[in-house]
Amino acid sequence: MERWRRAATATPNAQLPIFGAVFDWLDRNRPTSSGNPVLVHGDFRTGNLIYDHTGFVSVLDWEMAHLGDALEDVAWAQLICWQLGTGRVGGLVNRNSWAKQYERASGRRIDNGSLRFWEVLGSLKMSILAWRAIQVTADGKERSLLEQIRADLARELATQVAS
Repeated sequence: MERWRRAATATPNAQLPIFGAVFDWLDRNRPTSSGNPVLVHGDFRTGNLIYDHTGFVSVLDWEMAHLGDALEDVAWAQLICWQLGTGRVGGLVNRNSWAKQYERASGRRIDNGSLRFWEVLGSLKMSILAWRAIQVTADGKERSLLEQIRADLARELATQVAS
């Protein structure tokens, strides 16, 4: 949490009032430990998976990997910015199905409060990362996409901490 507080403070133009409310919400809703730490990918989403005609092949982009709570990856994959305008996790499955499929595959039960915490934190992290990318991206389609992602995340954060 402190790492992301520092990141928000150090990110030009990202001093949104919503960030204060989000950090307050995260402080109040920090989950208890969900068990032993696991290897967390840190950027687990459909854009980092490779498939071929035989099925799953590989997972890319491990630079954010760390030990932590498995629900961090589950929540990151369902962020609004990876829904591709479909309202579905990775543009593929609805959120309820996603959670149930994770539970079946992992043998772990999802605590919805913990999952929500990780999703709010993920939305905050991605918002900060989008702000940083906007600062170094020239005008054009890529910057426009980043600004749309940032705006979507800001709306999502406001909704997440209001309920």
